[in-house]
Formats: sequence, structure tokens, C-alpha cells
Amino acid sequence: MDKKLDDVLLLATAHNITKAYIHKLSNLGLCPSRIVRLNWRNSSYSNKIEGLSDKKFLNLISGINNNLKAGEVFTGDLTLSTDRILDDLGWESQNISIDHINDESLIAFLRDLVTEKHIIFCGGGILREPILNCGKKFIHVHPGLVPDMRGADCLLWSALVQNQIGISAFFMNAGIDTGDVIGQRSYPLPHFDIDSRQLGPHVTRDLLVNYVDPHYRANLLGNLFNKALNPDNWPTTSQSSSKGKSYYFMHDALIPQAINKFCQSEMKMVS
Repeated sequence: MDKKLDDVLLLATAHNITKAYIHKLSNLGLCPSRIVRLNWRNSSYSNKIEGLSDKKFLNLISGINNNLKAGEVFTGDLTLSTDRILDDLGWESQNISIDHINDESLIAFLRDLVTEKHIIFCGGGILREPILNCGKKFIHVHPGLVPDMRGADCLLWSALVQNQIGISAFFMNAGIDTGDVIGQRSYPLPHFDIDSRQLGPHVTRDLLVNYVDPHYRANLLGNLFNKALNPDNWPTTSQSSSKGKSYYFMHDALIPQAINKFCQSEMKMVS
């Protein structure tokens, strides 16, 4: 039976980040004290990799999985639904319906929790001050080495600018990726047998961001819990919000350069 993380709540979504976190914690023999499954009333928050037939998608995923296993960052099958993974593990969860991530009903629910004071945030939007001030500490894992790599599309920016995958974990505050750092790690770039010219740059981007990125985030999260089961015991390093660099969603003209860092077929053509 998995060991309960006594004061840790997983704020689960349909996104692959949630799935990777669940797999990683289970691989370590750990389980959050409570799992809350967020359901959007008027929209579906999930990842979508469009433009791939089922057969081709599965072939690509198999190759990617093997590469991630070789790099010791693979967590588990992310093609399964969050509900399916939870059911297979026998982990209980409860559902909360919201209009958006800063919904007052969610804030009230979290504020009233007695046992759990640490929240593993799996995405769903930008957290505003009311929810950040509900008396809990939100744990976020970001694909970039802060403070030099804050903002959006940082998996791609890290590859393009730093020629690596940088991952940071921090307790969230009201700034964008400016919270107290609790862990960081740099990983060498993986190289996948993917022809981005055939798939198209945006489909390849989605494949990297929505499928590859979550495994690396989960790896760092697992490292933190390996060091100490209680997040209160994680050393922190404060950031200066005035220092560092923020990035925005990558322009279409730069996306091919970034994704080619990951694609063996393009590298072979260049060489």
C-alpha cells in the first residue's frame, strides 16, 4: 500500500502533468493525502495533440517513451485518462466543478481544509491573490531555470537558448514564476526520431510540450519527496522579482528552430 503524504493535496486536472505526477508518486510508493479532481463547467481543460492518426500517434509515443526510459525520466503511460490511472491505482478522489481556476467555491473548499496545507498545482490557469492567500502553500514545477527562464513556452526556450531542459520547483506567490525555489535541475536534451516537417511544427510543439515536458516536471517533483516527505522540510531560496528574464509564447518563426533541438531526423539531415 502506498504511503500517504499526510498534508499534501493533489489538485488534479485532465492534463498530462497530473498524470505524470500521479505515476511518479505511485512509483515512489507515495500517495497524496487527498486528490481533488477539477471539472470545468463550461469547458474542458485537457491537452490535445491534433493532426495525428491514432496509429501514428501510438507509434510516436512508443518511441518517445523508450527514449525517456533511457534517460530515466519516464513516469508511465500518459495516453490513459486521469480517471483511468486513478482507478487502476485504487486511489480515491473527489470532484469539484468550477468555472475557472480562481473560482470562489474552490477557494472556500481549500480554505476549509484542516489537514492538507500543501497543494500540488497541476495547471489550469494563473492563480490570483485570493486563492494564493487561502492559507495553503501551492507547489508548482516549471519548465525553466528561474529566475533566468520565467514565463511561457520555457521548455522550448530552454532548448533554444540554453541547449538543455531546465526544471524549477517553487512555492507559488502572486508573481509569474517568482516564488521561493525549492528545487532545480538541468537535464540534457533528449533526441527523438520525429520528422517535424511531416507532422508540422505546431503538432510537434504540442507533442513536446504536452507529452514530453510532464515527465521532466514529475521527475523533479519526485526528487523533492525523495529528500523529505514533508514539504515544510524542503530548503527554500528566495527570488528577487526584479532580477531574471521572462519569456512569452514563442513566435511561429522560432518554433522550428526550437523543436529541431529535439528531433533526430532533422539533426541527421543537417549533419
